[in-house]
Amino acid sequence: MRNNKGFTLVELLATIAIIGIMSGIAVMSVSRILNNAKQKYYSSLRSTIISASKSYYGDHRTLLPAKKNEGREIPIQTLIKYKYLSEVVDYSKKKCDYNDTKIKVTRISADKYTYEVQLSCPGIKD
Repeated sequence: MRNNKGFTLVELLATIAIIGIMSGIAVMSVSRILNNAKQKYYSSLRSTIISASKSYYGDHRTLLPAKKNEGREIPIQTLIKYKYLSEVVDYSKKKCDYNDTKIKVTRISADKYTYEVQLSCPGIKD
């Protein structure tokens, strides 16, 4: 009687197939997690820039739009120059373009304004 120890070809192929399926699921999950982290980073970055803009305009109220539906843009460079914001980088830690990254402030009523951030960074498509 022979005592064959080892795996059959069918068992090995089944194991390889299962490992392949599990690694495919893992890659998709990690990719989704990284994409969500990137989106949260840019959302947080925009919030930080808006907060800095509100502080800047709080100190420079005469620069706010005077009429309803009027808008004004300032480059992010202004916020950095006056120390309202430090260096702004994208998700890959590459410096954003300080002249093309802008904040638009629009007056919507007597005492309400909207703030929009247009990011110009190497790793983002706006």
